[in-house]
Amino acid sequence: MVAFDGPHNGWRSIVLPMALEDELVMNAVLTVASFHFHVYYQHNDLSRELPLGNYEQAASSAQLYGVVVRGLRQRQNLQSYDQQAQLSILLTILLLLVVAMVTGSPDFPIMFKALQSALTVVESSCIGQGDLAEFISRQFQKIRVYAAPFMSESDGLQVLSSQHWSMEVLSCLNYCQSWQPQHASAVSIITDLVHQAHDIYINQARDILSTDTNVPVFAIPDTIARIDRFKHTMELFPEDSPGEQVLIWASFLAASDCVLDEHRTFFTELFQRYHQRSGFKNILGALQLLQKIWNRPVEDRWTRFLPQERLFVM
Repeated sequence: MVAFDGPHNGWRSIVLPMALEDELVMNAVLTVASFHFHVYYQHNDLSRELPLGNYEQAASSAQLYGVVVRGLRQRQNLQSYDQQAQLSILLTILLLLVVAMVTGSPDFPIMFKALQSALTVVESSCIGQGDLAEFISRQFQKIRVYAAPFMSESDGLQVLSSQHWSMEVLSCLNYCQSWQPQHASAVSIITDLVHQAHDIYINQARDILSTDTNVPVFAIPDTIARIDRFKHTMELFPEDSPGEQVLIWASFLAASDCVLDEHRTFFTELFQRYHQRSGFKNILGALQLLQKIWNRPVEDRWTRFLPQERLFVM
């Protein structure tokens, strides 16, 4: 969930201590852990070693998820809670977005809209200061940009065309670098790849403003050149190096634009490696979505396909 692990990793240093003090956050943390434990062992075919059977483990995870959702429903009137309780609710919704990534759940749009709505209510009275408030703010800024192309094509175009998209999406990365400046070269490559992915998406999505459905002949060589450049930059990043895991979003946008089989093979193998590392089911969902995108009629914008699966690839 962060580029480089360390004391600055708020998921460890802020979220886990918060879970010890807040039952709602604790249940959300346990839900993420339970689902991830289940999908990881299922992926590695080690389900026989589980203390519970595969089915029982899945049922237990779903029960925990239900407990958290009911807890949030009981706290719908955010304005009636003090600032600390409001931050607890925001953090819980943020954790359920992580669940959507771990499981590849179609609940992602619901949870993202819930987080947006809750933040609107809380920020109207001020989200406050302190480590927890700043952590939530950084995470939301990043997720808001990453999620936009998967919410709708118009959201993707609007958010990624905004003046501050880069500052928002890279806020967590820059925060990590401030703590670990030794990773400056990796941060430079990641930043370059994120900007390339942004340009690839904008180039495709901006056709939403055009009434011409024909794909110009010159567009295909341009597309190939963009993907060649992305692939070359990606290859500068040593395999399995710290920070590689934050390139999933950028890699997916670039992969969606592929027209050559050799490029598609490169990204298929890349996503298989991503999945081998984390076990997150949204990565398997990304591979399935890529097949649909690659099989589409060439005149169809691939940016239209991203929201259809209600999948969050990050």
